[in-house]
Amino acid sequence: MNRFVITALVVTLVAFCQQVTAQRSGGGLGKFTKSKRYISVGLTANAINYFGDIVPKNRAGSFDTDFTRPNVGFFVQKRLWPRITIRMGGAWGVLSGEDHTTSDPDDFEHGGAFRYKRNLHFRNRIYDLTTVAVVDIIQNRGLAERRPDSPIPYLLAGVGAFYHNPQALRPEGFEGSEWVDLRPLRTENQERPYSEIEISFPVGLGVRYRLSESWDIAFEISYRFTLTDYLDDVSGDYIDLGEFDSDLARALHDRSAEPVALLSGEVRSPETISYNSAVDGRPYEVVNGYGMPNNRRGAPDNDIFIVTGFQISYIFNKRGFYKFR
Repeated sequence: MNRFVITALVVTLVAFCQQVTAQRSGGGLGKFTKSKRYISVGLTANAINYFGDIVPKNRAGSFDTDFTRPNVGFFVQKRLWPRITIRMGGAWGVLSGEDHTTSDPDDFEHGGAFRYKRNLHFRNRIYDLTTVAVVDIIQNRGLAERRPDSPIPYLLAGVGAFYHNPQALRPEGFEGSEWVDLRPLRTENQERPYSEIEISFPVGLGVRYRLSESWDIAFEISYRFTLTDYLDDVSGDYIDLGEFDSDLARALHDRSAEPVALLSGEVRSPETISYNSAVDGRPYEVVNGYGMPNNRRGAPDNDIFIVTGFQISYIFNKRGFYKFR
């Protein structure tokens, strides 16, 4: 977790605790009444990126813009105190990546050469629900229609849950290159499939600007730190290919010997060797260092995705309702 994320998380939590304490004690919030609380709803248009095992460099924050994908969502939020707003929202997007086009075959320092030869790829549709505390750097004690006209920077932190289902293109020899679900195939020979529903911890920052009495616009970036290493279906080591009962799972476990990088369609020229399985005695064609027991397939670090984009929100002003009473 880098310094930006740690700082945003700590500042958000500290400010939230201070605000709650002040609210309970009445310290400095005498003029902020319940009538100044308001609800707003909004839509988001974002870009989504992924950090995991199929990236240019083996470090958080490394991603290929060619695999940036759209993400859209909605939210409802309530302003509770001068600095604090609680937001609940949902979003949908697609994560994607491919070793052959993402990694540099000459990058031995960061492991790009290894990933280039590995030749894995994936896509993953993400359905994301989050609840976060939004902490304004500049507080607003006024009514909704008297919000500051100047840009308001803010931090956010919270918790979320998401549904995911990684897929890959089926290789030649399996009735065409169609997208297949990887989870039920257990491509790393797991005892049981990993969960389709996982937890995330959103942490981020943004800036919000008032457009009119009832409308706001914002730009925001947030990291989603997840509790899974299988957004890309890659985590552990290669195993003996004879361990698999399914030919399709075996083929998707090791793709180093494939003559084509299917996601990009680029032709490859892998240098293969043959080894005999100690499990079933059959010969298998692999690239040396791949597809055999105890060779490294992925890294056991949880995956991350990041959401960056714009929000527009409409404010339901209580005072406007009173005019009709």
